[in-house]
Amino acid sequence: MRASSGTHSTSRRTVLATVGAAGAAAVVGGCSKATATATASPSTASSPSTASTTSASGSTPATATPAASPTASASTSASAKATATPKVTVRTVADLGAVTVVGAANRQPTLHYPVPLVSTTTVAKALVTGKGPKVAAGQEVTIDYTGYVGNTGTLFQSSYTGKKTFTFTASTASVIPGFVKSVVGFPVGSRVLVAIDPADGYGPAGQPQAGIPAAATLLFVVDIHAARTVLVHAEGAAVAPRRGLPAVTVKNGVPTAIAKPVGAPPTGLLVAPLVVGTGPKLTLTKPLVFQYIVDLWTTDARNGASISSSWSAGPVTVPVLGAPSTGNAQGLLPALKTALTGATVGSRLLVVVPPALGYPKGNGPIKKTDTTVWCLDVLDDVAKH
Repeated sequence: MRASSGTHSTSRRTVLATVGAAGAAAVVGGCSKATATATASPSTASSPSTASTTSASGSTPATATPAASPTASASTSASAKATATPKVTVRTVADLGAVTVVGAANRQPTLHYPVPLVSTTTVAKALVTGKGPKVAAGQEVTIDYTGYVGNTGTLFQSSYTGKKTFTFTASTASVIPGFVKSVVGFPVGSRVLVAIDPADGYGPAGQPQAGIPAAATLLFVVDIHAARTVLVHAEGAAVAPRRGLPAVTVKNGVPTAIAKPVGAPPTGLLVAPLVVGTGPKLTLTKPLVFQYIVDLWTTDARNGASISSSWSAGPVTVPVLGAPSTGNAQGLLPALKTALTGATVGSRLLVVVPPALGYPKGNGPIKKTDTTVWCLDVLDDVAKH
């Protein structure tokens, strides 16, 4: 993970950790894109989110019989003439009428279709139309899915195998374009059949190590369970900044800097809302997704370039807000935990933490006598997986 640029650089893992005799305990942020591994996922690269799915090494053939064998049987007689290779009939997807899906919604399906089956465009249709709201681009969507390779008839992945749903952002920044088209515009509760052409899938190269050949047409059955709009930054009613506290510079909705303070810092924990969101209140038993920027309450040269910021690396996820903050457990500084409890999703908080409640032994560029100033954007109370 990267810290924001400046005179000092400290990772958000270090800055958010509680330093004590038992060692530092860090919160874990979101997963970044990774190089593809042996298990493919609908994401643009393989992700730990789908690690418990069926891989190509255990692929299951589609029950449909190929229209013709790709190779001919050679004669066992030396004098016999070689048998000509029969022509392979390739069925091109136009309306998905060639694909039959067997199985109830919200259960792993089996697909029947002539092999090879290819598509030059992405085609999607609802097998079952849900009664919920339609999925919009950019929403966080929770689904189950089963994927086949149209060209070969093999099942290469299913979330039902691992008994864990897949949650993702309906954006080409997160998943392949064809997968976005399989959910956007369909109501929650729908079962969707989609044929994804190579351009909207894994391209001319495919992902051979994951069982997806070059220029593969992918067939997915997608069960849409939920869709939610997740905040990118704080949204709500603005609150006038409290006099005497450092000002926060905001550009395009994102906090970018905390100004040098004036006067002595407060001696106790101080929490000042800058934006009050309209979402649910945070509790100690729920997850937390947030962004932050932190600086020092000091007028010396160390102030001005933030000590750390999550905005370049992505939101931080804490599995449980009230998790212990010592040992190997994931958790926040106790002072931040106190500040966030009861805050509403969508809020932005300015939090001033005195040395005794922050880093009494110091931490990297933070001296043991330093007061830290945090700007926290509360984005969600549901952890992605």
